[in-house]
Amino acid sequence: MRNAFRWIGIASFSTLLLVSGTALGASGTTVRTKVLIGGIAPGTSGTTVDRTILDTDSDNLLEFGAGEPYTVREDLAAANPAREQTRTPVFRPIIQLSDFQLADEESPARLEGLDSIGGTVDVNGAYRPQESLESQTINVAVRRVNRVRSPVTGRRPKLTLVSGDSADSNQQNETELYIDILNGASVDPNSGDPNYKPFPCGTWPFTYPTDLYQGVRGGGTYYEPDGSGDGPGYSPSESQNFNDTGRHVASRDFLGLFDQANTSFTAEGLRYPWLAVFGNHDALFQGNFTGVTIAPSPTGCLKDLDGNLIATDVVEPDQERALVTHQQWIEAHLADGDGHGFDANQPDTGYYSVLAPGGLRVIGLDSVNQDGLSNGIIRDDSLGEPDQFGWLDQELTSADQAGETVIVYAHHSLVSMNNTDIFGSGDQHCGLESGSSQTPGAISCNQLSQNGNESLEELFYRHPSVIGYVSGHEHNNRVTPRDEQGGQGSFWEIVLASESDWPQQSGMLEIFDNQDGTFSIFRTVIDHAGVPYVGDSPDLTNPLTLASISREIAFNDPQGSTGEDGTSDARGTLGDRNVELIVEK
Repeated sequence: MRNAFRWIGIASFSTLLLVSGTALGASGTTVRTKVLIGGIAPGTSGTTVDRTILDTDSDNLLEFGAGEPYTVREDLAAANPAREQTRTPVFRPIIQLSDFQLADEESPARLEGLDSIGGTVDVNGAYRPQESLESQTINVAVRRVNRVRSPVTGRRPKLTLVSGDSADSNQQNETELYIDILNGASVDPNSGDPNYKPFPCGTWPFTYPTDLYQGVRGGGTYYEPDGSGDGPGYSPSESQNFNDTGRHVASRDFLGLFDQANTSFTAEGLRYPWLAVFGNHDALFQGNFTGVTIAPSPTGCLKDLDGNLIATDVVEPDQERALVTHQQWIEAHLADGDGHGFDANQPDTGYYSVLAPGGLRVIGLDSVNQDGLSNGIIRDDSLGEPDQFGWLDQELTSADQAGETVIVYAHHSLVSMNNTDIFGSGDQHCGLESGSSQTPGAISCNQLSQNGNESLEELFYRHPSVIGYVSGHEHNNRVTPRDEQGGQGSFWEIVLASESDWPQQSGMLEIFDNQDGTFSIFRTVIDHAGVPYVGDSPDLTNPLTLASISREIAFNDPQGSTGEDGTSDARGTLGDRNVELIVEK
């Protein structure tokens, strides 16, 4: 499905010139200019090439650190030393946003009790101490990408790819809220309707509480920003947290934080078009389940606030917490008249192809297995997108013949696209040609490949127009070369960390034709606009402040991947962050 797409400022593309004096190493030094909260210092790009955000002195507080210049990766092709004089841009910079997991933390259907530290069952990530602040974090990420410039050319972006898991649990209000934030609107992160009284809610003894925030907090299980009662790992005391969880973390108190997080604000909105694809959390309850009877009901009034998986606490119900179908999720994106890649003539189709000016084709895929579980798959049957793989093959053949350059993107990384059906359906396509299945006992990816079901990796090798595959899902930055052994095909797999967990980063992609038989793909990592540290008495009425606090809390999440206490670092290595990726044409 090739979509017509509404571009902003297309006429300016023919007159763009490269900015002189943009040596890649020049912006790798520490910037000492005082910057107001949310601002960008004059003469800088607003990216981590200028400066980073780290805990530079191991005090559990964040500071600005030195910038990181580009690492040139020649895994797939050699870099010509003269390419900087010959390269020409294929398209304006492209922003990637991923894994908001915008949670209605007051929903009765939330399963925080499954959390691996404070809960009953070992499920990491069922609860995040910063999840009440996700609306403000997304808005402040938008604020930053609206103002960034390419460190290579000084140009501003023209397109955003939103690579899935924008909602957290397939709810209508989560979906609509994220769309409103990206479009720019007056938004209310709070949920609950005191006038909605489905039986027996609203009558004694099910009378509604009057608190603005009605989600989990404290009780010896969860984070409590108003004082005592923190659960294991969420205390302001590092020593206590280390004794409880083995992590050197400390979550500061911020009196009234949860109430302020549920206060209305005006979202800035992206200044240029954005495309979207499904993530498993957009399409499945809690990112894993489908076709099941959910108890407690997401629209009801009984919630588990104690972490014991027994819903006996009363909260305000809300009809807009209803779970959405695959088609309803697409229709929510069509409602503003843009579509964000989706076609109003095919409202049940979650994949598309868009041709941008300059011959760059962007293809969005639906990688969710509608049969359930978190990892992805491409299914050409009733439990997936009928004929998606065949359509993709035809689309790439047309792109090859037209001499187009192609970026394919989806939510799931190729590694995580292994959610094969236990019955061994013949219409499944993994991300990689080898590997096991996410589901024990199901057909493996290498067996599918041997049976003639090509993986995406194998398909991309056959099509020289594909130079990059872009995704999220893993909640970490990763860049991996994909090179066909004994063949001619190669491309880069580019995975972005999440906005919901540390390090709460976005990405920028910029593609150049080096005029020497190679392309350069510049991937640049971007921190959101909140400052690293807000002091001891911050203004909680400012969404920028709340986003800064969100990042600090995410860094101190005892389940976080920060590179400390033996954990991996979700920021990735230097070769996963600011990189120039060389690939043959």
